[in-house]
Amino acid sequence: MPQLRPLVLAAVLAISLAVPASGARLVVGSHFGLSYLTSEGFDDLLMIKVPGGGDVFVPFVQPGLRVGALDDAGRSGYFADLGLSVFNASGETLYGFQITGNYTYHFSADQPTSPFLSGALGMSVSGDETDSFDQLLYGIGLGMRINVGAGHGAGRIEARLDFIDPTDEDVELVTSYGLRFGFDLYGGP
Repeated sequence: MPQLRPLVLAAVLAISLAVPASGARLVVGSHFGLSYLTSEGFDDLLMIKVPGGGDVFVPFVQPGLRVGALDDAGRSGYFADLGLSVFNASGETLYGFQITGNYTYHFSADQPTSPFLSGALGMSVSGDETDSFDQLLYGIGLGMRINVGAGHGAGRIEARLDFIDPTDEDVELVTSYGLRFGFDLYGGP
């Protein structure tokens, strides 16, 4: 389904660029986590991921970089999680690229700790020299942000419910239950 790529990339770009220009704070970070993947099409799979993310078909695909911004009040966050993996063994190369656009709403942004709700939409492209396939990624999370370093960063813990939706009709939808631990470094005012 080639038309999936432009639509998902446009959505991720729109989410990431929706940051108000005045007073926005640059955010760079990462996360690691634990995920339990289940589907009708395969046995259940438990994955520990550092940094966290990945997909079921190429489990070593990991978002390694989280970049984005917080609005001037620190209440709304707009992020892109990016990952690229290349694996070569016995002359065969496997690759995976993943990108998700994320929106996070912090309920009490002016406090040292703040509960938040997040949503994500993105895609993964995986393959080898002869084949590649796309997967639509989407999900929600509920977590807690703990500010550290005099407001120059934060730690995060988040429970996630994500879905991996392959574009191949013969592959079943995968449900991922996850727990993420992460950090963010803040730039700007």
